Amino acid sequence: KWPNDVRFQGRKCAGILLETSVGRGQVRSAVLGIGVNINSSPTGPPDLAAAATSLAQEAGHAISRLAVLRDILQELEALYLAVQEGAPVWQEWAGCLETLGSYVHVRWREKVEEGVAEAVDRDGNLVLLRKDGSRVVLTAGEVTLQQHSPFGIAPE
Repeated sequence: KWPNDVRFQGRKCAGILLETSVGRGQVRSAVLGIGVNINSSPTGPPDLAAAATSLAQEAGHAISRLAVLRDILQELEALYLAVQEGAPVWQEWAGCLETLGSYVHVRWREKVEEGVAEAVDRDGNLVLLRKDGSRVVLTAGEVTLQQHSPFGIAPE
């Protein structure tokens, strides 16, 4: 789901959820939830197992959960301090997105959009270029890469 999945070579290895409380134009509080597949082997239906991975599977050896937690907390602290100083950290995140430049199908509730994932804005919204040349800004949704594109663009 946009923008919560963390993927490695096309397979999900983690998920991030952020819930905020906003009042008078300012964030009052934020709750962050992070789930990481560290040493697990994704099981279940073949399509689920093929769509998921773990850090251990990708590294080829067991990974210390304590080391992963330490690294996540250190990175969160560094990002928090950077944001406090006004740094545009969203650009770093945007540079890691595998969907940009690809033709995608986005479903959010009853609405469906298709087009090229062109960019993300500074608020983390997906900018989608539709076939008719118009653009739409999407805040969330189930994003899937498509194998065909009316634009002649194949998924990367």
